[in-house]
Amino acid sequence: MVFSLADKMRKPLIFIVRFLRKLRNLLTLMKLNIKGCKVDWSTIIHPSAVIELSGGIIQIGPRTHIDRGVIIRAMGGRIQIGADCNVNAYSFLSGAGGLDISKSVMIGSHVSIYASNHKFADFSVPMNEQGLTLKGIEIEQDVWVCTGVRILDGVRIGSGSVLASGAVITKSTEPYSINAGVPARQIGRRTVANSIE
Repeated sequence: MVFSLADKMRKPLIFIVRFLRKLRNLLTLMKLNIKGCKVDWSTIIHPSAVIELSGGIIQIGPRTHIDRGVIIRAMGGRIQIGADCNVNAYSFLSGAGGLDISKSVMIGSHVSIYASNHKFADFSVPMNEQGLTLKGIEIEQDVWVCTGVRILDGVRIGSGSVLASGAVITKSTEPYSINAGVPARQIGRRTVANSIE
């Protein structure tokens, strides 16, 4: 069997690229921990992700992966992301009222999670001067938040829930429920009968 020079160089190049990526990730984690974030050393964070304390607290658990273009802003609140989570490309997490994401949560791309909301009841005061509601959001373990979902302040997402693509979550969900629509409503439940093997 004849190997070209490119074939012979492939393995060392792959090793070098992997080493450089690990080194880049280590530097990103060091920078975040120096800034005051509590990020586990097994976490993988893409260098284009933006993680801002902005007067708050951010904690990210072991083996969690934060992808390209993700923005995480504490905005004076607390954001806690558990172990073995994925936050996919271009998602936005805001934690002014507190955002607690448990373990094994999958967050798709282009998801927006807002743990605050603007007040607007007083007609005599401009809306941008009325302040915020800060109820917070809790996402329990083993939840799948599909692409393009919007989660609004004051909800709890039950364990094992699925939030279908494009759903706008304005109220809490039951454990193991499947939720879809604008505003989202429960359209089913996860059962053995509807599982895919």
